[in-house]
Order: sequence, then C-alpha cells, then structure tokens
Amino acid sequence: MRWLFIPLAAAIASCGDASSAADPAPEAIGPHLGELESKVFAVGCATASCHGAANEHGLVLKAGGSYAALVGVSARNAAAAAQGLKLVEPGAPERSFLLQKVTADRRQEGFGTIMPPIGDHLDGATVAALTEWIRNGAAND
Repeated sequence: MRWLFIPLAAAIASCGDASSAADPAPEAIGPHLGELESKVFAVGCATASCHGAANEHGLVLKAGGSYAALVGVSARNAAAAAQGLKLVEPGAPERSFLLQKVTADRRQEGFGTIMPPIGDHLDGATVAALTEWIRNGAAND
C-alpha cells in the first residue's frame, strides 16, 4: 500500500507545477504608446468591426495612427463633450474619456458602453499602464 501512495502523492504534488508551466503569465505592458498599440489596441480594439481601419466614421486605433486619433482630441460622446473631456488629456488621467470607457468604476451616466463591449474587459495591470502613459504626458512613444 505504501508503494502505491508514494507515486500518487508525487503525481498530485506535481499538478501545480505542470499547470503553471502550461499557462505562462501574461507579458507585462509598459506605459508606452507603442506597447499599448501592439499589446492592447491591435489585439482587442482595432478589429474590423470595432476601431480598425474600416471604421470610417469613428475612432480608429491602428498602429501609428492612434496618437493622432486620441491625444488632445475632444470626446464625441455628448455627456463627455459637455464636461470638456478629451479622449486622452496628457498628464490628466481623470480628464481622459478613454479611461472612463475602459473602467466600469469610473464611468459616468451617459458615457455609453464599457469597452470592449464583448469579451474580457481590460485587466488592472493594463489599465494601470494606460493610466501611467496618460499621467506621464501621453508621449508618442
């Protein structure tokens, strides 16, 4: 009986190690526009049906073009525009409509649907990187 217990205990003990090796931690995102474009916008925002190049009348978040589309641009949402919010206000995350749109706890009445509207919302680390980029002046880096 003891011989059966030892291999079984070893197999159970190794379960945690196997799952962590199979599921690597997500790659950290730094507070730089280039990283946000490639690791956030390109993956979950700039799709054909949302904020991709085919979106002729709305916000396009394509690599190399998101800076001009976001930074210093007035929000088109009526409630946000009435408050004078910019999509991204350099140095002022609290005045940046983009952060309102991706964080449910910051959204106000009339600001519309949280983004992204389908799938997983941005995790805390991604929101922190976006916030830090804005707080640091929203450089075109």
